[in-house]
Amino acid sequence: MTGIRTLMVVVCGLALAGCDAPEDGEATDEEIGCAGKCDDGNAAPRVLVTGFYDWGNGAAPTDCNVNPTCMLTEGALLRELQAQSSALWETDTLEVRWGIFADTYGDNAGRYDFVINLGLNEGLSYGSAEIENGAYNLKYGPDVRGTMKHEACAWQQEYEIIDDVPEAITRMSQVAGNRYGAVSVGIADARSDNSFICNETHADAIIASRTGGFVPFFIHVSPDMASHPQDIAAVIADLVN
Repeated sequence: MTGIRTLMVVVCGLALAGCDAPEDGEATDEEIGCAGKCDDGNAAPRVLVTGFYDWGNGAAPTDCNVNPTCMLTEGALLRELQAQSSALWETDTLEVRWGIFADTYGDNAGRYDFVINLGLNEGLSYGSAEIENGAYNLKYGPDVRGTMKHEACAWQQEYEIIDDVPEAITRMSQVAGNRYGAVSVGIADARSDNSFICNETHADAIIASRTGGFVPFFIHVSPDMASHPQDIAAVIADLVN
């Protein structure tokens, strides 16, 4: 991690006003965020990709037996992303728990240029990926720990739809309709029947992006996606390139 921290500051040359050189040669999270957003055109984007552990049917919070997104983030996805793009990639796997994105990344997501959350949609046809366009302002249902929610994602939000940032909409429109190996890509608009933790995660990422300055995406994938790490990596790489 130290190598990445130092690289982010050196590559940017600390060109952005207000970025101070680290005194001990290792950048803090704040310095990474500052340097990582410099606009000299040479810095590789810093990208976080997350998936979810299993949920339901007696799954423990960190089981990974059936959810293709955790199989990807804990398996071959990182290697495939690094092979296809020079971005600085990180992967993580999250519990299917209310508030998980805000608790884990809410205050630190601004260190990334892109945050891409993956979730399972069991109703998708095999070989499908759908990028969510906005989030519905509702969270409903029990999480993996049995906590029940039925409330708004954002109380201060007066509308039903929490809109994506314009750059996210532009980028998803550029990949929608394309086919990447075995995977076809579409866009799904925010809707009332998508109100579980995937939706809350995207809502929290959109809200955090308004101050953090990163571009958020949520991609629902079909149940077979663990068999296509190279192809879903191509989708993700195209979104950030």
